[in-house]
Amino acid sequence: AIVVSSIENNKLLPHPIIAKTFHNLISAQTNKYSLVPIILKLEEAIADGYKKIALVAPPCQVKALRYLQAVKDERLKTLADSIFLIIGTFCLGTFPMSFLRNNFLKLVDIDINEIDKMRLSEEGLEIYSLNRLISKIPTFKIISNFHAACKTCPDFTGILSDISVGEVGSPKGWSTVLIRSQRGQDVFKGAMKQGLLEAYEIDKSSILGIENISKEKVRRGFISEFGKISSGLRSIEEEKPIMAIFVVFNTGETIYSRVFVKSLIDSLSRGKSDLFTGALTAISTVLKETIKSKKYLEKIDFGDIKILISFRKDFYVAIITEYDSVR
Repeated sequence: AIVVSSIENNKLLPHPIIAKTFHNLISAQTNKYSLVPIILKLEEAIADGYKKIALVAPPCQVKALRYLQAVKDERLKTLADSIFLIIGTFCLGTFPMSFLRNNFLKLVDIDINEIDKMRLSEEGLEIYSLNRLISKIPTFKIISNFHAACKTCPDFTGILSDISVGEVGSPKGWSTVLIRSQRGQDVFKGAMKQGLLEAYEIDKSSILGIENISKEKVRRGFISEFGKISSGLRSIEEEKPIMAIFVVFNTGETIYSRVFVKSLIDSLSRGKSDLFTGALTAISTVLKETIKSKKYLEKIDFGDIKILISFRKDFYVAIITEYDSVR
């Protein structure tokens, strides 16, 4: 198995290892909060003669491994065929190595060698020493220091893995396990049968924390991406045809909104904005039932103002404009 361990004199700084013994696996326990090149170790493991390899990785690297398996390229076939099992870790985001080396300790005010582990909770990042909670960093403080790419990632649990594992949703000392594939099911049941794991089924209320963080990460990714899109829309159009843009889940929950025209900003107070997106949900429901199509941009004409709606699988984009179409 390819796992992530820590550098001996700094438990915050991770590095990938090929775990060939039980001791290797134990040394890699607890979450790490920076990215390391695990695929390089995949090449090394194959060179050592291993043909069935399990990998433990955060969601972004899980996605990369699935791409590796999907690409039909003979040069990559040996790598792809060696991947037997992918275990994804829950991940809100990761820190650059430079931050962990130089700035992280300013947030916790503790000697780095005293830190046993870090644990993500709904409230923030918990810091432990000698199995005792000594500090908790609020979520908003840690997110601001994440890698830029982490701020656009919408995947908290590693949805493309065979098995997802994390501490959110379980009591201290336990891990939450989400089984996502038949292979993941077979491996998990096999480990249970051999007495290697102790498990119980968690209730629905325990899943709520995972759902909340997952939704927040999706929202954060959408806000970052649509922020770039809407800025681009505003800058490339000389006459500023885009008055406002809304991205709304099919359930009616607003993911992202941005209003460009001051008169519209004044008229859309927070309460009115919520009413407006609620109206959009009702309108879109009627449109979907009537037209039975999500492929084309639909228009609702109010005379001087038009609402253009583009449907996607789980959300839709609504644009307020004076024009009949926006390219």
